[in-house]
Amino acid sequence: MPEQAPAEVIVLGLDIIKYSEKTLLQQKLAQEKVDHCFNDAVKQARPAEDSPMPYWADAGDGGFALFKWAEAEVLAVLIEFYKRIARENDGKTEDKTKVLVRSAMHKEYVLAWDTEIAGRPVNKFTGHAINNCARLMAGMIKDHQSQVICSRPTLDALMSMDMTVSPTRLKDTQDKHGHMHEVWNLRILPFLGVDPVSKELYPEALLRVYPK
Repeated sequence: MPEQAPAEVIVLGLDIIKYSEKTLLQQKLAQEKVDHCFNDAVKQARPAEDSPMPYWADAGDGGFALFKWAEAEVLAVLIEFYKRIARENDGKTEDKTKVLVRSAMHKEYVLAWDTEIAGRPVNKFTGHAINNCARLMAGMIKDHQSQVICSRPTLDALMSMDMTVSPTRLKDTQDKHGHMHEVWNLRILPFLGVDPVSKELYPEALLRVYPK
């Protein structure tokens, strides 16, 4: 995804829950299942043949996809992804053999370029987009499987498209520069997300509801 100037992207962060509790083989299998489900979801939800494919930044226990798509199109990828993950987990009873994934969406600018490291071509990028997406996820309950959250700018875009999303405001998160970011739980019955628990909700009940 080489760019000559900063580009606004949707960052989709995926995190495999309880990854460190798995054996090395189970970790490898979990990564392969996430890769497979994500690839199929992107192909299924891709809005057009000429739509740019997302750039993937791997993190071992998950990763970050950078999309130059509309928010609703990225949300469609998530819905397809979780459908496929559910099928992968069907019939499994132990968490160590399941692939449990939580996710976050955030919209911000990045600057990307191509380079070479140790003789291999590499895509590099800079900007706060991935870091802030990771900070959204850092405030999530670690074992809250299948939870989907997003930042306020992402939610504003989704709601302006009349998406059938049920948002609930969670506790704000602070970035390393001291800036506070609103965090919203996303729910689309029966396909996407989970209901938040009380300890992660925003303190003021009236402000947990998205303003109409």
